[in-house]
Amino acid sequence: MRANLEQAENCARDIGRIIKKSMPEGWGFSLVLFSFGEDGLMTYLSSGQREDCIKMLEELLTKIKSNERNV
Repeated sequence: MRANLEQAENCARDIGRIIKKSMPEGWGFSLVLFSFGEDGLMTYLSSGQREDCIKMLEELLTKIKSNERNV
């Protein structure tokens, strides 16, 4: 059975609590959960500000597209 968006969001929050407790001081995280398929769903959770997360994701995408090894 395919999980719905609410289940994925609850899962993200549970995982986020665990990650946040384990993070070193001064570090942040972003977590993306998605379902497969054409009608896939997606949700994300982050400890950072929205603008910082957008910048980080843009930088990450650039690195992934260029096959940079230090991602």
